[in-house]
Amino acid sequence: MSEGARSLRRARSICLDELRGFAALAVLLGHWIAWSQLPLDTAVTPLVNRLRFFLDYVVVRPFTGGYFNLAVVLFVVLSGFCIHLPLARDPARQERVGFWKTYVYRRTLRILPLYWVACLLGLAVVSLAGAYAWLNPFVLTFQWWALLAKLACLDSFFPVGEALLGNGPLDTVSAEMWLYAAYPVILFIHRHGGWMTVFLLASLLYVATPILTVLGVHPRFVSGRVFAFLVYWVIGAFAAELFAKGMVPVRSNRLWWGALTLCIVLLAVNALLNTNGYYANKIWYYLIPLLFALASGLLLLTWMTSEASGTYKPYRVELGLAWFGERSYSLYAVHSPVIALTLVAVQAVGLHGFPAEYLSSLIAVACVTLLMYAYVEKPSHEKAQRLK
Repeated sequence: MSEGARSLRRARSICLDELRGFAALAVLLGHWIAWSQLPLDTAVTPLVNRLRFFLDYVVVRPFTGGYFNLAVVLFVVLSGFCIHLPLARDPARQERVGFWKTYVYRRTLRILPLYWVACLLGLAVVSLAGAYAWLNPFVLTFQWWALLAKLACLDSFFPVGEALLGNGPLDTVSAEMWLYAAYPVILFIHRHGGWMTVFLLASLLYVATPILTVLGVHPRFVSGRVFAFLVYWVIGAFAAELFAKGMVPVRSNRLWWGALTLCIVLLAVNALLNTNGYYANKIWYYLIPLLFALASGLLLLTWMTSEASGTYKPYRVELGLAWFGERSYSLYAVHSPVIALTLVAVQAVGLHGFPAEYLSSLIAVACVTLLMYAYVEKPSHEKAQRLK
């Protein structure tokens, strides 16, 4: 094992990877059940109906329907926590010569290689959309300038939301790149005004997008994802600050259970709002993701405190979630085009129904995820970790 791989292994947190794995599986299963084709074999229809019912009420409805998928909100909170934690522990690091240059190189190496490969997989879906009309929801429209904007992570600042380019979930990754770019500004505001000022400004930007959209401004022109994600990201960064300063007591089991219960309640409320059509009320539409971000930040803070104190002992199933979490970026980046391309391949050879269409796409996602992690994400991550 290389030195980079050893340092990467030492740096990993089981708690963080568990939450990443949970979020990644929630996104995958939600998209998998939504995008896979309905089976035609009546012999397995009862089984498929039970599977769809379970996934719909356990995965799809609890996480979707609001401003953003709640699993994506959790990803953004985790991102803010992980990016700010090193400086929260040692604020003097940012004063060292070359710190921000290394920061930019590390973020670039960590995100963009896999991001660009995932964009290419999306283009493969685009190339087949003309022959398979049902692929249009993966593409919608195609413009070359939209492709260039996506490759440069500029699609959060242009009205190209209708051009999914075969891999719509990557929109959130490009938005997150701009949060990394905004991090020095966030630190500057925090240094001069404190976390309350940072949170208030982020909250104002959070409500700016719906207000400007109502006034007729295209949401992409006001960079809706970046503005919305910022407040979630700040919540994660603030949790890192509290964790680094030991602001949560070691024996915080009640607080952890309270945060977990609050997250579950919000997921249940979200499912209820989805089921009964209450998202016509825009207050809930924006409020539920924000409350979930706050609950997730509290859960993360108490969980990390427990792990750091040595009182947290994960079960085997939790270690399995952590294994998925280690590969969560690869899974998130490639699952959409891989599902589409697998369904094309299955239909091209004349196979239909539950085993062929549902299971083959899931197996394909697993295989491509492992390949992307082994040959793209992990090497680039190790290289980024070696930068000083």
